[in-house]
Amino acid sequence: PRGTAGGVSSVRESVAVDARSDADLVAAARAGDREAAAHLVRRHWRGAWRRAYAITGRSALADDVAQDAMATALERLDDLGDADRFGAWLATIAARRALDALRSDGRLAPIEEAPDSAVEWVDLPGDGGEVRRAVATLPPERRVAIVMRFWLDHTPTEIAAALGVPVGTVNSRLARGLSELRRLLE
Repeated sequence: PRGTAGGVSSVRESVAVDARSDADLVAAARAGDREAAAHLVRRHWRGAWRRAYAITGRSALADDVAQDAMATALERLDDLGDADRFGAWLATIAARRALDALRSDGRLAPIEEAPDSAVEWVDLPGDGGEVRRAVATLPPERRVAIVMRFWLDHTPTEIAAALGVPVGTVNSRLARGLSELRRLLE
């Protein structure tokens, strides 16, 4: 009976943490509650990883980027203005870290000099792969804009904020990327 009660209590505590809002978890994590911080990680890890993977196209790099983004977010919780927006804030950090990772890999060059770079998500099963293969051939800056706009459903304004570039630059990258994709897919 004693073990059963402890199990029920444990389950109740877990459900109570799951029911807490991001704002509550952020406040608790700011106060030093490690369980609240761990729950923020569990709640938002997948989204951060998916964003990193969509941008980089490499699962190992996405692992590193998501981990770095999560660690940065937890270390800088005091910089977060609206605690209910933790997920969006983390997504922005992950997008910037993914782009930084591509840059540090030497994968971003001026548009005219950008090499074709293969990415892992080209051969995902079940989609035929034509569009993914075409997107993979885009210069990385255009690929990132296309992925964030059409796969992650961000507005140009959100993309600009995440990448730290003007909205006009995002619109230009989208227009050029779409033009190249049309040509490649004809």
